[in-house]
Amino acid sequence: MSEELVKIIAGRFNLSSMTDILEPQADLDLDRSNLDYEFGRQPSLVAVYGYLFAEAEAEESLVSLAEEILTAKKDKKLRSDFLREGTKITEKLIDKTLLLDDELIETKRKVIEAKKTKRLFKAAVTGLDHKLQALINAGATDRSNREVIIRDKDGFERKNG
Repeated sequence: MSEELVKIIAGRFNLSSMTDILEPQADLDLDRSNLDYEFGRQPSLVAVYGYLFAEAEAEESLVSLAEEILTAKKDKKLRSDFLREGTKITEKLIDKTLLLDDELIETKRKVIEAKKTKRLFKAAVTGLDHKLQALINAGATDRSNREVIIRDKDGFERKNG
């Protein structure tokens, strides 16, 4: 993945070392044999994927805004050109002409790609939330499977597990 720079308040943090090693499928898998490692890694994964989701969401908004602006400008120019040429202007004519515009087609592709990227990062964040629940459940199961000897105040022993 390309180098990602995060701006938080006045600081800049380089996430390239983290984004270069992201493997969404592996990051969402749960290694039950090493729960301590999984618990320790979970907050970092949530932070990085959450940041990338926010960036993808912002990118989608910016590209969608650019598409709207470009469409408005081309619409205005078309109407002006058709008026100058004496062509009867209909909404259908404007819509169909805009639909065939190469620059608008490329911008629409960028919007589609930005939406896809946002959905992928949102799915990763949601998956990490599910993984956290699985970690909590696995930790509880692991603790209940351990045999622990408990001494009460009278010195009697009992086993838990």
